[in-house]
Amino acid sequence: MKFKPATINEKKFQELMLYIASRSADDQKFGATKLNKILFYADFQAYLSLGKSITGAEYQRLGNGPAPRELKSLEADLIEKKFAILQEEPVYTLLKV
Repeated sequence: MKFKPATINEKKFQELMLYIASRSADDQKFGATKLNKILFYADFQAYLSLGKSITGAEYQRLGNGPAPRELKSLEADLIEKKFAILQEEPVYTLLKV
């Protein structure tokens, strides 16, 4: 028996991204890393409970945690269609000397 990876459901993936972003709008620490981790947790928790993930996304290992391989292209699609706006805000860290 061959392993067949799940096919991503792009619409569900984008809807989940928008839902997470809208729920995290007031979180000053929300950013790409946190989005990736929430997506990963939601998909794998669904897999544990239901036997299949929500989005069917394939995740890759990055330095700050797992990230969906398709994230950048689907994020760009949402921005292009004006469903989302990417806001970049500087984060300052105070150093103790």
